Amino acid sequence: MNESIDFKKLLEELEEQDKEEHFHYRNFKMGIELDIAGTFLYDGINSLRSMDNFEVESEVFSFLYHISVGIERLQKIIIVLNEEIKDIKEFEDSLKTHSHQGLHNRIKENRNVDFNSRQNEFLSLVSDFYNNSRYNNYLVSTAIDRDIKAIKKFLDKHTEEILNENYFGENLDRRKEILGRVIGSIVKEYYSLIQKICGEKNIYTDEVRADSKALQIFLRKYQKNSLSTILKEEGIAVKELLIYLSNSEENSDFMDFLRGIEPLGIDIANIKGYISSIINGKVPQDLIYEIEELYCDEDIKAELKNRLVQLEIIGNKHINFYDE
Repeated sequence: MNESIDFKKLLEELEEQDKEEHFHYRNFKMGIELDIAGTFLYDGINSLRSMDNFEVESEVFSFLYHISVGIERLQKIIIVLNEEIKDIKEFEDSLKTHSHQGLHNRIKENRNVDFNSRQNEFLSLVSDFYNNSRYNNYLVSTAIDRDIKAIKKFLDKHTEEILNENYFGENLDRRKEILGRVIGSIVKEYYSLIQKICGEKNIYTDEVRADSKALQIFLRKYQKNSLSTILKEEGIAVKELLIYLSNSEENSDFMDFLRGIEPLGIDIANIKGYISSIINGKVPQDLIYEIEELYCDEDIKAELKNRLVQLEIIGNKHINFYDE
């Protein structure tokens, strides 16, 4: 006599098998993807930091490229974690898309993710950039400033400007803040969903490396979810370090070593501008030119080899001083 089939037990076994089959894929590979997504997003925000305006095509391109890739990879992580994989090739092929809106709608089929109009417009902006504008400059008849116009249109709609030419700097900060908030709110929503799915499936895809760019993006809490806060906090930290180095009388082997190097005669009139550029993520070319010129001085030239050896020690984490 044939034994009856326990379909419920069979289904449970198949589900367990599916979990085991794709555990490595979801837990480890998607963990790497999360680190990659966080790195792209951080680098995009860093590109935003260094922009003095929204008029330079290469700077706008770098910002949009890094942000669009970071968001897209986050969306695909959610899909991998959330959806049942019946046919591996079919599933993999379905991920070969760059439609941020399409991926978002796919997530919404199984999960409650409600974006406001500004968030949806930004998804549309990065989706259009990645699918239509990314290779724009290789096309003969297209407009040269398409990306600039697109981001300005978005910002004009969503930024409350101060209508006074003396407030250019503040208006620039406001525009960066709007971008920081909309990107931060999208990222926060997606990462929270990743955490929720990981809790349900008892996997650890949501964990990020300590001291990584991804940690700055996903785990730090910022007012109004604005990722622009990263720029402000890093700027404050560098300024405090500069103030300490300029005023501290405390002694250590490293500080004694630092003070023992004869300073170059950098033009003091240029210092303010140099620091401003460095705080905003750029080492100014004028500073490099000035250092090169100072190195041509005969007195410096004679000791340049030894000086460069000393400079190599500064910032080298593999070299320890006696009192450390």
